[in-house]
Amino acid sequence: MHRSPKSDCLARRLFIPVFFQFFLALFIVGCQGPSSAAEPRYGGILRTAFPAEPRFLDPQMGMGDTESNLVGNLYNTLL
Repeated sequence: MHRSPKSDCLARRLFIPVFFQFFLALFIVGCQGPSSAAEPRYGGILRTAFPAEPRFLDPQMGMGDTESNLVGNLYNTLL
């Protein structure tokens, strides 16, 4: 049975975004990396941006106060 070109176009338009989202999800999971108990600081992008406990920049850099919590999280995310 021959399919009409309209249904073929619809199937192709649905197929490509589903695959794109699948590989995007794989990439995000891969970016998080292995979480090690020895070095939880390098547990991945999402664990660094939203840590379990509030973490600041290193105190020797002079930014250990509460106001720099957001700055510290952003800085740790970019590392």
